[in-house]
Amino acid sequence: MPPKLNSSIYQLDNLPDNYPLFFNDTQLSPSSTLIILSLSFTYNLNWKLHISSLAKTASMKLGVLRRLRQFFSPLQQLTLYKGLIRPFLLDRVESKAFCLINFPPLTLQPLSHRRNVASLTIFYRYFHVNYSTDLTNYMPPRLLWPRCTRLSSSSHPYSL
Repeated sequence: MPPKLNSSIYQLDNLPDNYPLFFNDTQLSPSSTLIILSLSFTYNLNWKLHISSLAKTASMKLGVLRRLRQFFSPLQQLTLYKGLIRPFLLDRVESKAFCLINFPPLTLQPLSHRRNVASLTIFYRYFHVNYSTDLTNYMPPRLLWPRCTRLSSSSHPYSL
């Protein structure tokens, strides 16, 4: 049996899962986690395993940068950080990286700022640019006020 064939059971009840599952007359081995496209799901749909693996990857890369910082200038360290570490980064690891690089004019925006800019970019495209049809399925319809009230006259024209 291939190693990728295993079973994970997700249920609301606390019933014992002692019944075997078969695929092409081969019994599937039970697994406590399911990994799909590098996302880890546990039996109770908890994300802790996935988040800890991301934090571990970012910390390991940050450790490599720490050991090699004597060979690179602060500008080169910043470039390495932007290219190799930041794509895997979580907010709690970012402050450690800022202390490690110690580049005086630190021109990096925080991750929260980058998320806000991305959200506003999608919002702008929704109202002003030709956007994809996939986006329309997830966005609420534009708010049209049926009559003139104080709330409607004081609200922003691009309210959702």
